[in-house]
Amino acid sequence: MPYASLNGIKLYYEDQGTGSALVLLAGLASDSQSWAAVAHQLSKHFRVICPDNRCSGRTNSSATGFSIEQMADDTVALLNLLNINKAAILGHSMGGFIAQALTVKYPWLVEKLILEATSSFVSPRNQVLFTNMADLLEAGTDARQWFTNLFFLLFHPSFFTKKSMVEAALNLAIDYPYNPSVTAFRRQTECINRFHSAGIQTITAPTLIISGSHDLIFGHEDTEILCRKIPNTLHQQISEAGHAIHVDQFQKFVSIVRDFLL
Repeated sequence: MPYASLNGIKLYYEDQGTGSALVLLAGLASDSQSWAAVAHQLSKHFRVICPDNRCSGRTNSSATGFSIEQMADDTVALLNLLNINKAAILGHSMGGFIAQALTVKYPWLVEKLILEATSSFVSPRNQVLFTNMADLLEAGTDARQWFTNLFFLLFHPSFFTKKSMVEAALNLAIDYPYNPSVTAFRRQTECINRFHSAGIQTITAPTLIISGSHDLIFGHEDTEILCRKIPNTLHQQISEAGHAIHVDQFQKFVSIVRDFLL
């Protein structure tokens, strides 16, 4: 899969399918692989672009700190290189921050906007949570323990009823060759902790907000605030889903996204 040299970084991305463009933006410490199953299904209907954000996956780490707005600029620079002048944008969690910033700054590029398990700001509670995750990683916390704690935040309780599934997921996460370094993870957490949406009340693109019934990171209040700030949004809450909605309720998520875009 290709790389793009843009904005002082070498950005990795995946590109599959044909038709109208759909960009999938990953969350904190995640990358294009977190969308693999979703991208495979949606590429039957769309041209699906999945970039690795700064300091994640196979995109090289920034030499200094960066902002959500810079990652939005990276995404637009990639679209320009690919000669894509209109796209649907789907962002999960931190990717939702990027999607908001992109839509505000480049409204002419955004055909439709989908925000999954995200917020218009990072609460003091979540700022402490993300900083603590970086602190534990820097302190050398056992990888299995660190990812287990992360899974508690990501997935619906039903995920943990099958021990073999949990064990397999842990092994995949621990052995993944493109996990962010401690420095890269810290820079992403610092980036998101500074985020507070500006201008989203001006968004005119058709917008779908998807929330999980059991999201432990961005709960119902975050979703309600986001819905109030962006005019004329559609909101769909998916039951029995945690923060990683597209994992907990994969088929339902794909169907909702496909139906909104077609």
